[in-house]
Amino acid sequence: MIKVGAPLYGQHFLKDQDVKNKILEESKIKPDDTILEVGPGHQALTKDIIENCSKFFALEIDKEISIKLQKLYSFNSSVKILNKDARYFDPSSLDLEDLKYKLIGNLPYYSANFIVRNFLESSVRPKELIIMVQKEVAESMSAEVGKMKLLSVATQFYGDVFKLFDVFPESFSPPPKVISSVVKIKVRKDILYDVDSTNNFFKFVKSGFNSPRKKISNSLSFGLSVPKEKIIELLKNSNVNPDSRPSLLTINDWVDLYERNKKIF
Repeated sequence: MIKVGAPLYGQHFLKDQDVKNKILEESKIKPDDTILEVGPGHQALTKDIIENCSKFFALEIDKEISIKLQKLYSFNSSVKILNKDARYFDPSSLDLEDLKYKLIGNLPYYSANFIVRNFLESSVRPKELIIMVQKEVAESMSAEVGKMKLLSVATQFYGDVFKLFDVFPESFSPPPKVISSVVKIKVRKDILYDVDSTNNFFKFVKSGFNSPRKKISNSLSFGLSVPKEKIIELLKNSNVNPDSRPSLLTINDWVDLYERNKKIF
């Protein structure tokens, strides 16, 4: 068994066997699957994943842990452990194909959003992500219209999001101060929404959520530095009520608003 000192990088190591089993069950790993695990840590899931898949990659930010795992699996040519930060890692640098692998991981709370977006926007996307994140983040990712946030749009733009179950602090060592949730994201082969630049689109959406509790007209006016009267006109042209809250807009609403009006921003 690998023993590691005090956790770094916001790590909370999963120790609850029932939770481990539920994650593995939801992952539905097949013998011919390629798996990329983010943050194997103390191998809560790693051993079982390796035993049941064809090819395994892991990204571990903790150098001490990664070295010990590399030594442990040095005999296994189908296992590759990398000491890398998943927020900035380019999955195309590995022997991976687009939509031909699954990403599994207990993601650090402080970097979960960055990691998910990095992989969803990659040229080599996972076909599924089965990830543990803070409950609040999971609820934002899977939110329906009326509770939408920037993270909801940024995640659902690429795939279908399902909040599976909650995981309580006592399931970890050390226990976090918040409840976690396991989320599954099924990435679509083709993006349903046609925008000329995803970077510019998300900058636009971010402006719209600049003041999420305000009316969309006020939020966009402030976020884009465009006179409110002009924003109201643009919203009406896109059949969006200027008095709506940003949380009430669908992704299609955001896409339509962006495509109709991108030249003035």
